[in-house]
Amino acid sequence: MGLDLNKGTVELVDDTGAAIETVEAVGSWEDAKQGGLLGKLGKKNKVDVDLMAVVTSDGAPVNRIAPDKLEALGGALVHRGNVTSGQGEDEGETMTLKLSQIREQDSDIDTIALIAVCAKGNFDKVDSATVRLWNGSGDARKDIGRIRVPLDGNYQSVIIGLLKKTATGWSFTKAPNGFSNDTDWKALGRRAATLIR
Repeated sequence: MGLDLNKGTVELVDDTGAAIETVEAVGSWEDAKQGGLLGKLGKKNKVDVDLMAVVTSDGAPVNRIAPDKLEALGGALVHRGNVTSGQGEDEGETMTLKLSQIREQDSDIDTIALIAVCAKGNFDKVDSATVRLWNGSGDARKDIGRIRVPLDGNYQSVIIGLLKKTATGWSFTKAPNGFSNDTDWKALGRRAATLIR
């Protein structure tokens, strides 16, 4: 499918134009090499990047999924657990977002913020990071696109982007300047809501 998720707002629709009902988000990252002699020997910094999804209603964070909270909204949001090494494509943490179920059962929910938080280390110790979105889950899923996680300085959290409910489905907008040293999910959710209107 291959939507460009790195600029502007993208409607989340499949090849036929139908609204995507389930999104699977998979994070991957590459640890940066250490400086000095250890770096020359190929040693890398050990960083643990956690994926989090924060749902909001009228800009107020109301729930989340993360490695320490694996399910929310009656199973409409599911996190598959902590992964401490994101080396390699699609080998990091995975979240399943059942967008159609949220539309049907939680009409007050209007946005879902995708957030990456360094549980160990900071993003200056990460060489590269991406979040890949899939339409569906499991073996039947289809590629929607990849989001490059911006890496710019000694931050502990990055608001990646916002899924926003539309009249017929959901859209995705990559967050501008989503860097933060905050790790509290409510604070990050409130900030995400102000970054993308």
